Amino acid sequence: MIEFTARTLGKLRNAQAQLVEEAGVPKVMELTNKSKSVVYRWKDDRASDLMSLPEVMQVEGHLRRPVVSKEMVWHLGFEATGTERCEVESNLELQVGEMVEHVSRLVVETARARSDGVITVSEANRLLGLLQSAERLIPAIKDTLIGVQVEGPLHVVGNGA
Repeated sequence: MIEFTARTLGKLRNAQAQLVEEAGVPKVMELTNKSKSVVYRWKDDRASDLMSLPEVMQVEGHLRRPVVSKEMVWHLGFEATGTERCEVESNLELQVGEMVEHVSRLVVETARARSDGVITVSEANRLLGLLQSAERLIPAIKDTLIGVQVEGPLHVVGNGA
C-alpha cells in the first residue's frame, strides 16, 4: 500500500500552486467557475484547499501539460512517458501563440492608456496585470525549449511538408 504523508500532500499543494500560477488566476476562475478567493487559496501552497480532479484536468488541459497529475503519477511509482515528446511541437506553438495574444493586449492597452497623455494608477495596474499574465507563460515556454536542448531537435511537420 502506498503511504500518503504530509510530505506528499505538500508536494501536491506545491504542484497545484504552480498550476494556478502558470495558468493565471483569471483563467483558472474561468475554467473552473470558482471565485477569486477559492482560486487564490489553491495558489497558496500552505492552504488546505485542494482542487478536485475534474478541476485539475480542466486547467492542465488548458496548459496542455500535466502539473498536478504528473506529481500524482510519480507518487504512485509510475512515470509519465510517451505523450510529452509527441505534443512538444503543438505545445510550443500554442504557448508562443498565447504569449503573442497577451503581449498584443498589452500593446493595445498601453496605447489606450497613453492616448490622453497620462497613465493613471488604475491604467498602470491594468498594464501590470497584463504583463504578469504574459510573464506566467515564460516558464512553460522555457521548459519546452530546454526539453528540445536535452532531447534533440524538433522536426516540424505540417502543411506543405
